Amino acid sequence: HEIKLRIRKEKKDANIRRRRMGALCVSDSLDSSSVESVRIEEVGNAMNTLAQRIATTEETLSAIRYIRKILGAQKVDTNVVNFVVQAGLVPKLLTILKQQPEYPVALIAETILTLTNLSALGGNACLGIGKTVETLAPFIHHDHPDIRTQTAWCLGNIATENDSYRNWLIRHN
Repeated sequence: HEIKLRIRKEKKDANIRRRRMGALCVSDSLDSSSVESVRIEEVGNAMNTLAQRIATTEETLSAIRYIRKILGAQKVDTNVVNFVVQAGLVPKLLTILKQQPEYPVALIAETILTLTNLSALGGNACLGIGKTVETLAPFIHHDHPDIRTQTAWCLGNIATENDSYRNWLIRHN
């Protein structure tokens, strides 16, 4: 009986990872085999691209997609997660969401997927994005169904880790 439960849980986790890695995305240069050997310098390069105010929408999308894939990998290096959080990824993503009318749906979707992957890591990573709840909550009513779904996943991950955010979500529907 325990083996069946473990197998079921592993299949469920694999399906969740597959959805997070694939929703609304086209493939790019990072594949699942290379994601485990990522170096902090490579993530730093992607973060630098996000920091550039003159980066094109395509460059920004590519950098966010890269970071999202790193955070959605099966075996995420804690050092990479800490680096991404400490380097200020969340405020950069929030800026994109706050300015969302000027960005394409693909960029908004990748931004929310990245927050979802970060929130799924739980613990300190999740608490690092907890303050995004107010910015993220309106996307639960977005026109695009995949954006609504990813927003629900992200908010659910955050609410699971923190009672105050869960209570805020309940109070604000």
